[in-house]
Amino acid sequence: LCARIDADDINEPTRLEKQVAHMLAHPEVVALGSQVRLIDAQGDPTGGPWECPTDDAEVRWLTRWQSGLTHPAVMFRKSAVLRAGNYADVESEDCELWIRLCPFGEMYNLPEVLLSYRRHAGSVSGPYTDFFAGQLRSARNAAPHLFPPMEPEEALALWRITHPQRM
Repeated sequence: LCARIDADDINEPTRLEKQVAHMLAHPEVVALGSQVRLIDAQGDPTGGPWECPTDDAEVRWLTRWQSGLTHPAVMFRKSAVLRAGNYADVESEDCELWIRLCPFGEMYNLPEVLLSYRRHAGSVSGPYTDFFAGQLRSARNAAPHLFPPMEPEEALALWRITHPQRM
């Protein structure tokens, strides 16, 4: 098992314990995130929790358009990530990986907040207000895996037509 942890975020003390217990009890799960609290540079909450889907089907469906998992809150099975081709050297490496990881097992988010995710101007995602361009790049990179067994060009066309921000 591998846990993603970013240095500027705050993990709840029980995060790893809860994720490991869930992963050991559910060998079919290849990636497991949690609910996330957004905080600013000083660590103050910036609103309510970032609600992430908890159901496998919802996580995988959402992953077609944006990340169904919050990268720094994820624990995954190394063997499954390696079977999926590991991280690619692309801008939205996590979103692209989750698309390719979908066929290898189930993906969930625990229903409780286990991470305080710091968003500020100096963080990687801090300056972004429109995520569409990154989502499109992820979809383009992972097009062969978006809607199997469609051809990549057809899958990308379907992605463009049905993208929630474009509806």
